[in-house]
Amino acid sequence: MVTRLAEAINSFDGRHVDGLRSAAASFQAAEADDLNALLLSEVSSERAAASWIMRELAKTGRSEFVDWPQAFSVLKHETDWEVLLHLLQSVQLVPEMAMEAHADIERLMSSPKALVAAWALDAYVRLALVGAGDLDVAKQHVQDALNASKASQRARARNLASLVGL
Repeated sequence: MVTRLAEAINSFDGRHVDGLRSAAASFQAAEADDLNALLLSEVSSERAAASWIMRELAKTGRSEFVDWPQAFSVLKHETDWEVLLHLLQSVQLVPEMAMEAHADIERLMSSPKALVAAWALDAYVRLALVGAGDLDVAKQHVQDALNASKASQRARARNLASLVGL
């Protein structure tokens, strides 16, 4: 039997998220194991869809369905930029769950993909704000990013500046 979650993930084309949004809105606790397992799939589109749904669950206050320590451990080896982006964006929603991924997040701040680097900076700052990392170092990273060559990094730094007292 194909579940609603599996159907949404299998039909994800990498751009249109209506099916994923619907799957997240109707997400049931019984689907949690499947969702967490899909983040470990060998198929990058399945990982991207699963990470998108995880972020959406966190956005809507239903983060308890996600195995966040496992999800954030994926940052250590993941190469798909969309999966990285979704997980890094999730840190602002559940920062306490990402503390063990601090070193991986710091490494991703130098990603060649500007959006990944920008959101890694955001995640780094969010972790510093909850005690994982040095807030002064985070503040310096934000200051440096305000002058970055990539617009996405400058924009993210402007959004973070007030959080670190700049």
